[in-house]
Amino acid sequence: IGFYISTLLAVWGLYAFCYQRVFIAAFNLSMPKSFVGLDTVGYWIGTMGVLLTVPIICSIALERGAWKATTKVLNMLVSGGPLFFMFHMGTKAHYFARTILSGGAKY
Repeated sequence: IGFYISTLLAVWGLYAFCYQRVFIAAFNLSMPKSFVGLDTVGYWIGTMGVLLTVPIICSIALERGAWKATTKVLNMLVSGGPLFFMFHMGTKAHYFARTILSGGAKY
């Protein structure tokens, strides 16, 4: 259940980020220039990928140990795992929201 809670928080964070960017653009506001990379979308996509990979890292470390988790995570990073988890969680969030809003839950 912790994996779904962390996914929910990550999706809410993504919504907050998107709404923040829309409001900044709509009202022509400027953000403080504390870090140059904050303006690039690639930085935020990478951050979301890492945040969605952290629960996987923790669960593998608890089940198989830290060394096995480290090797599996490096393998996932090389093969593009964070991109997969971003789209995977986005798809799950979409269908959960659609099911909740339309009353499509079946027991």
